[in-house]
Amino acid sequence: MTPERKQALIGDALARVQEILETRLDAVGERTLTIDEIEDLVEEAGREAEHWLVGRLIDEQEPAPVNRVSCPRCHQPAFYKETVPSRLLTTHGEQTVRRRYYRCPACAVGFAPLDRVLDLGEGRRMTRRLRSWLARWACDEGSFAAIPPLLAELRGLVVSESTVERTTVEVGTALAASNRQAALAAMPDLNPELQAATPDPEPDAPPPLGLAPDAPPVPAPAPAARGRQRGKPVPGRLYLGMDGTSCPIRDVWRRDGTLGKLVCHGQETKIGMAFTTYQKDGLDEGIHTRAYVATLGKIAWFTVLMVALARAWGAFGAKELVVLGDGAAWIWNLTQRYFPKAVQILDLWHVLQRLQQVAAARFGSTTDPKAQAWLKNTRWRLENDHVDWILTDLRLWEPQGVAAQELRAEQLHFLEANQGRMRYGTYLEQGYYVGSGVVESSCKRVVQSRLHEAGMHWREHTAEAVLAIRAYLLSDRKHDLRAWA
Repeated sequence: MTPERKQALIGDALARVQEILETRLDAVGERTLTIDEIEDLVEEAGREAEHWLVGRLIDEQEPAPVNRVSCPRCHQPAFYKETVPSRLLTTHGEQTVRRRYYRCPACAVGFAPLDRVLDLGEGRRMTRRLRSWLARWACDEGSFAAIPPLLAELRGLVVSESTVERTTVEVGTALAASNRQAALAAMPDLNPELQAATPDPEPDAPPPLGLAPDAPPVPAPAPAARGRQRGKPVPGRLYLGMDGTSCPIRDVWRRDGTLGKLVCHGQETKIGMAFTTYQKDGLDEGIHTRAYVATLGKIAWFTVLMVALARAWGAFGAKELVVLGDGAAWIWNLTQRYFPKAVQILDLWHVLQRLQQVAAARFGSTTDPKAQAWLKNTRWRLENDHVDWILTDLRLWEPQGVAAQELRAEQLHFLEANQGRMRYGTYLEQGYYVGSGVVESSCKRVVQSRLHEAGMHWREHTAEAVLAIRAYLLSDRKHDLRAWA
């Protein structure tokens, strides 16, 4: 923009603002205003001035009118056909943009040079900022339908529920694809030291991931403000957590019933988390920083995302790496393969729930005084590294009845398989978390509070897009979705 055009624009803008304010203030007259009336006046005047300025600046970007331009695809001559007015939604209101439309005989396609100048994207009639707002709000609020009235109130814009959903899916799909590409690009062949500790891959496992155990840690993202801090951050200690929860996915279906009845099934969503903690009185307490990944995809893709998250947070250079999880075998298989040096901790509360089942079968009820005494003694044993005593006690128990015998066999097998992850006395001395409540709460934060409310059901690709956005927004980082909008 030349100095002359810049000064002309500033002069026109000042004149327009003065005109808007004079009109608004004349309508008020000499009466006093309440604070609500002041807010309304400023909002309306500001919105009108912003709308005018956006329109004027768009007009300033229009290339000089010529009859022939170079085609952006084949670079052959394209010829002016007509000037087409089109609707463009911006964060400052709806604009009518007059676009000079050209057609390329070689490609047999048309285009408007102004779209390239404005970086609108092919066929886009909404700015990136507005698209990112829609995607963000749609993943925060309880439904896509909640966004149109909110946008109308805040910005005076009219959009449909279907537009909100379509935009969210497009942004989330682009974000998910970007996450996968970045994760794969950061992972060459496995380090020989890690390769030696890694079992043969499963048939559907992803290609080996390059992770150097002695790599320097990458600084974690700056923590978001989360109210009162608990103690001081623990230096050099990183937690990883993994869990799964169900998401209601529907089979192919139409609202008009032409494809039959609605049929839904629960599909597991795998969630991964990296976090650091504060410490108080020698025990880890409260979250300092956190980040999430989530996917409905197979374990192979989750593995790629999880290991990439761990690497980005310095897992292979951390002084202490701790993995928390429940009894799901896939969690510990993944951990053993990619994080063999980590301290593995089985959720204490998960173990206690299993022992309550044993007490109910052994004593008839968990409220029985003998059951209460046994549970109290068993918990003391767990918290003092006496897992051997519990295993011996279960082996000596001779239950009557098939159900009790099967329960004993199941729980004994589980405890034997996880014995090395149940040294709770040692973990507590080190100040570690021994419960995976932080990890389990991620299921509610990332999935259930948005995707598993009453009556909800999803197409898989829509749910995957929302999961990608929610994992991104709930992680401690600066959030800006425009790169994928």
